[in-house]
Amino acid sequence: MTTKKPLFLKNRLVLILVGVLVLFTVGFYLYAFRGFLVNPDAIFITSDIKDGKLVLNGSAASSATAYSGYTSRQKDGKLVLRIRYVPIANKWHQTGNFRIEISEKDMSSIRQVSIYDKDNRDRILWTRTNTS
Repeated sequence: MTTKKPLFLKNRLVLILVGVLVLFTVGFYLYAFRGFLVNPDAIFITSDIKDGKLVLNGSAASSATAYSGYTSRQKDGKLVLRIRYVPIANKWHQTGNFRIEISEKDMSSIRQVSIYDKDNRDRILWTRTNTS
């Protein structure tokens, strides 16, 4: 008489190993490539208008972290940036410095630019002072 218990245990072990591999892959992707939202207090940013474009230059307060990108959302004249950093500089993200340019066309409808972190704290970077 044969039992199917060993086959069940073998399939379960394979599923656990595949699950661990998937979690490791996703974690590595987030850690090394995508990055995490940065605390606005952990970066230095300057803003300037050049040729009608808003130029944001920034760098991290920590030399270990590296800039990995940003996402933006615009609503009711407010542009919200979510800036991401990886915890440790690596081959793909080597420095904490960044430069974000917002085109003159996009700037025409924007009255305020701010950055948010994962706790929805914001820091206003730029506000339009003229009404024209």
